[in-house]
Amino acid sequence: MNKYDTPLLMSIFKSVIGKELDYFSSQLRDQALGGIDIVKDDEILFDNPLTPFTKRIVKAKGVLDTVYQETGKRTIYAVNLSGKTFDLKDKAKRAKESGADLLLFNVFAYGLDVLQAIREDNEIGLPIMAHPAVSGALTSSPYYGFSHGLLLGKLLRYAGADLSLFPSPYGSVALAKESALGIARELTSEDSRIKKALPVPSAGIHPGLTPLLYRDFGMDSVINAGGGIHGHPLGARGGGKAFNQAIRAVVSDIPLELAATDHLELRQAIELWGVSETTV
Repeated sequence: MNKYDTPLLMSIFKSVIGKELDYFSSQLRDQALGGIDIVKDDEILFDNPLTPFTKRIVKAKGVLDTVYQETGKRTIYAVNLSGKTFDLKDKAKRAKESGADLLLFNVFAYGLDVLQAIREDNEIGLPIMAHPAVSGALTSSPYYGFSHGLLLGKLLRYAGADLSLFPSPYGSVALAKESALGIARELTSEDSRIKKALPVPSAGIHPGLTPLLYRDFGMDSVINAGGGIHGHPLGARGGGKAFNQAIRAVVSDIPLELAATDHLELRQAIELWGVSETTV
């Protein structure tokens, strides 16, 4: 995507389950025109007759190539890799052959070794975004299980995830702040044996939280939003623009409410969801 000076921005398909490819394509185009860097499937959007796996990839590639020709802005699509465990590698290879950019994978529904097997297969060779679905059964108890940093940070990184989603410390399904920051530390700490992975704090994210996200997770992270994109008064396109305006303001050390005086989309987002500034 040739983007180095801000965190990446990601959005999620919403309300596409039960809809056909034309609706999927229209929603993808709106998100891309909002300046989103990555658009990912909902983790519960499985292979189905209305939006089949391979056809989603081909359709998305066409839509995003068109937007790139129109705007010069590259957006990539993360397709949800799902199905029977022993079919996953072949399905991932078909995704690669169909032009997929990125795989979304519910790793804890299958196991860390399945993630590792997909990562180590050179015929696949696609980036992998690990979703934390099912991990709550392994991390929520104070008496047994794994720490969040170990399971969603270190082990995912070692098994080959390029991006790790996890609940942010300030959203609607929040983790304790130290747990969320611990995940990010495990994903991004210096380790001569293994590459870093990108933290993706998620759930309940809106443009007004951008100062906190940037303070706590820094440049090498992904800002991920669903309702905070689609719930904007100007739709997904307006939501994407509002986030981009917020991100540019924050990295330039400009207060969001000041930046909003020059940007309608950001102003409307702040009026709807508020703003959480930080002086740190």
